Amino acid sequence: MTREVHDRAVQSLNAALVEQDRLSERYDAASGTSTELGAYVRLRAARDQVAARGAWLSWIDDEGYRGLNAGPFELLAESDRRVGRAIEAGNDVATRRVSPLG
Repeated sequence: MTREVHDRAVQSLNAALVEQDRLSERYDAASGTSTELGAYVRLRAARDQVAARGAWLSWIDDEGYRGLNAGPFELLAESDRRVGRAIEAGNDVATRRVSPLG
């Protein structure tokens, strides 16, 4: 992971936190008025954004992060490469049997 990706994720999370604080104040001000429900819905959405951006930051800070293009097809290709290398080495993992007891 590059430092730039991390920094963008931190900035994104900080922006979401600022927006959540702003909407929390608006919700407090709207309490007991006809705009309370709308303010609550916007606050809930802001909380969801904070949670999502926090999860994104945790994910990219994980040592196993592979970048945005590391979807299931990349993982499948990586697995295929490992099996291919094992077969070439004479260790056919595709036909190896594992006993039910380990």
